[in-house]
Amino acid sequence: MSEPETKVFNIGSTPALLIGKSSDRVFLFVHGLHGRKEESLAFAEVAVPNGYQVLGVDLPVERKPWEL
Repeated sequence: MSEPETKVFNIGSTPALLIGKSSDRVFLFVHGLHGRKEESLAFAEVAVPNGYQVLGVDLPVERKPWEL
């Protein structure tokens, strides 16, 4: 199986990864603390062949959990 189309870019200052051909059906993949947007690649292996795009983002972390 060939690798899906992948585009790396920023949404403002937020790093993003868009996987798959253009589609009206898009999953937003948000990882947990200390994760990376590239973790969306494994999810995309299932979603993209079913006609979805996957958008993985690295949301900014403003403070540590212990700094409440």
